[in-house]
Amino acid sequence: MFVLLLEIDVTPGTEKIVFEKLAAFPEIVESYLVTGGHDIIAIVETESMERVFEVVMNVRRLKEVVKT
Repeated sequence: MFVLLLEIDVTPGTEKIVFEKLAAFPEIVESYLVTGGHDIIAIVETESMERVFEVVMNVRRLKEVVKT
């Protein structure tokens, strides 16, 4: 099992939209709206490192995501 804490920065005002989109990823087991350096922290759990990279790339493709 591989676990990743994914820090996500989003376009201001789109936090709720991104939060809802993250819920569609079965590998994202928890996500939190946070203050400070990032907007959202998501916990990703997968069976392989390759799948971790796939999930991260798919999150990066969300139009509201500025940076991970």
